[in-house]
Amino acid sequence: MNDKVKKFLNRILEDCEGKHYLFRGTTQSYSKNGIDEINSSLYRWARDEDVVFHEKYHPFNIEKEILERAKRLFFADSISNIEMLTDLQHFHGKTNLIDFSRNFYIALLFACGEEHHEEGELILLDSAQIRKKQEVDYVKLQSSSDPFFIEPAKTQISHNRVTSQSSVFVYSPSGYINKDLCKIIPVPANLKQSILEHLRKIHNIHIDLVYNDLIGFIANEQNYKTAAVLFYRGFALHNKSEYEKAIEKYDEAIELNPNYAELYNNRGTAKDELGQHREAISDLNKAVELNPDFAEAYYNRGLAKGNLGQHQEAIVDYNKAIELNPNYAKVTIVASQKVI
Repeated sequence: MNDKVKKFLNRILEDCEGKHYLFRGTTQSYSKNGIDEINSSLYRWARDEDVVFHEKYHPFNIEKEILERAKRLFFADSISNIEMLTDLQHFHGKTNLIDFSRNFYIALLFACGEEHHEEGELILLDSAQIRKKQEVDYVKLQSSSDPFFIEPAKTQISHNRVTSQSSVFVYSPSGYINKDLCKIIPVPANLKQSILEHLRKIHNIHIDLVYNDLIGFIANEQNYKTAAVLFYRGFALHNKSEYEKAIEKYDEAIELNPNYAELYNNRGTAKDELGQHREAISDLNKAVELNPDFAEAYYNRGLAKGNLGQHQEAIVDYNKAIELNPNYAKVTIVASQKVI
């Protein structure tokens, strides 16, 4: 494990000992932008539309109307409010729920997200500070402004996502909770990629796992399509020997899809062409980690090692490339001559 990542994680885990925290991860540092509240998607939408709430008209009034329409169109009369809200929340409907997780690592995954160039935040809320309820009762909400937390319903639609994300919801009648109730931990931008790698390798936690349903697949596919477009743009620049511009495209693509071995292979070969041999090897290490049968990546790593004068190590990679693809047999002659 990266020493900086290890130190970062251990410091948080030590702080969590003996506490009953709920965790939330955000890809940006909202505290640095002067935002001192954690709000629901419904509240954010209303705020952006210049809706002004007052003591007789809260976000939950809008939510209640949404549920009434949803019940008329989609849900059975016997369904509970929390069942409807769970399905709406997990599939991008506007609700007054605020997503948290009981799993620290899941929240950390969301804190790293896709915005690797910006500092993120890990938000810790001690559940001992707020009450737990079983249901969202709109009559009782009229006379209470205190936030509470509630377990999501494991409905037929949302069961997989609730389970994989260890979901728990915080509900505030006002639409937000003050950050004063929470402990905020910055997630440095320069650690995000290493943290994501650690989560995948050690804890088997990654985006495909937490969005393990059709809606999540469709959302991720859009990222993958965008990454593929950037990859081919980078590849076109690469073929014209415009390596620095190609690397910029590969960087953008990796932010969207950090698990595509071909991207690291191509970025590594571009860096090797620019004389950045150690950086190239690092990328090619990642390529073979993601795809241990990637003959071209072993071959390219051998070239990069050879360029650093590491000819014995290069031969090991060349042999692996030959094992996977006999078409690479000719490279052993070149490598052997350099050793002699």
